[in-house]
Amino acid sequence: MKIIRQCVGAMQVNCYILCQSGHAVVIDPGADAFWILNHLQEQNVVLDAILLTHGHFDHIGALDELREKTGAKAGIHALDADMLGDPKANLSAYMSAPVSVKPADFVLRDGDVLTYHELELRVLHTPGHSPGGVCFVCGDALFTGDTLFQLSVGRSDFPSSDPAALDHSVREVISKLKGDYTVYPGHGPQSTLAFEKENNPYL
Repeated sequence: MKIIRQCVGAMQVNCYILCQSGHAVVIDPGADAFWILNHLQEQNVVLDAILLTHGHFDHIGALDELREKTGAKAGIHALDADMLGDPKANLSAYMSAPVSVKPADFVLRDGDVLTYHELELRVLHTPGHSPGGVCFVCGDALFTGDTLFQLSVGRSDFPSSDPAALDHSVREVISKLKGDYTVYPGHGPQSTLAFEKENNPYL
């Protein structure tokens, strides 16, 4: 599997393109649809799905254009689904440009296994930063959205956040994963789960 990362938008969200055998999945198309589409073309891959780690505006801004240009379906956890069309819920109402996108094509639930040709992703529900925050496990890669960062975790002071839930997610879900993974967060540099277990004070 080839993983392409690009920081997109004013909030510098990590957008990921996962490529395998002519097919691809995009995680968190926060902005810059043109960049994402160009990379899909350069890799000569078909986009099979768009997956969202949660519903905040900085992770969903390019969603509609990407769906329109590729025909790919988009998925988000059921508890964050209403954020897509609600600028207040997705926090963009508090910024200079409210964001509203079309509803997701399907919802994600904890334990779902999503298979797109040779790409297989397992969904971990990790609420706290948002009610429907999720992580995706794909091989030895762990895409953590805004749940886990290098040496830190996501904010839990937003209206729909839950500090206790976030603590449970990182200590009882992510920290309990067996083996090591490369951690690909929603913002900032990548890490490894082994490094975070040893050094991240929140784990």
